[in-house]
Amino acid sequence: MDSHLNAPFDRQAFRQELAVLKEWDSIQQSLLYFASTSSASPAPKQSRCTLIENHITRITAGCARIWWQPVDPHKTQPQSRLVEIRYQQIRYGVLELAPGYLVSHFFPAIPQRFADLCAVLLTLAEHEELVRHLSKALPPIHNLEAARSLNPRERDVLQGLVLGESEGQMAQRLDIEPPTVHTHIGRLYRRLEVRNAKEAIWRGFVLRLLDWLNLP
Repeated sequence: MDSHLNAPFDRQAFRQELAVLKEWDSIQQSLLYFASTSSASPAPKQSRCTLIENHITRITAGCARIWWQPVDPHKTQPQSRLVEIRYQQIRYGVLELAPGYLVSHFFPAIPQRFADLCAVLLTLAEHEELVRHLSKALPPIHNLEAARSLNPRERDVLQGLVLGESEGQMAQRLDIEPPTVHTHIGRLYRRLEVRNAKEAIWRGFVLRLLDWLNLP
């Protein structure tokens, strides 16, 4: 008898949970797609922060927004939920969710996961902007094919530069004489059309000359 009386309420609660999960899945897909395409788009007139903020507001129909500055309680909605957007030690801002938005009894951590995903997206955008800025300082390259066809020894010394090794340390690791290492570094610079180790590292990163995720 009791289960029969509670059945309509249970069905309604179940539908609400499904609606929340569907909305959360849509948000995740949209943010991941945004992250994969925004860096390849032409340089926007707006800042990346503004683009991300507007995108989140749009895909949630205004039910979520980002506060970059300290939150003004007079501008937030009554009973809205505020979740800090933080990646490790970097605090980007606060995610405000409208009352009742993304509330799940089965998955109560969804709002925090939303804020965490925003933090990852912002961190990725920040690193992309840093790489873009530093890459502009590289001298122009004329023989791109030669730069991309490093021989194994040139890749070895490039890895040594990335690891901050001295010529002596490289010589010991590669089991060759220090003057030979010096010669290889000179050839590497000419091949990459750079003037120093810093530029060689950045050129190597831009051209993906090393497996950067598999370095010691």
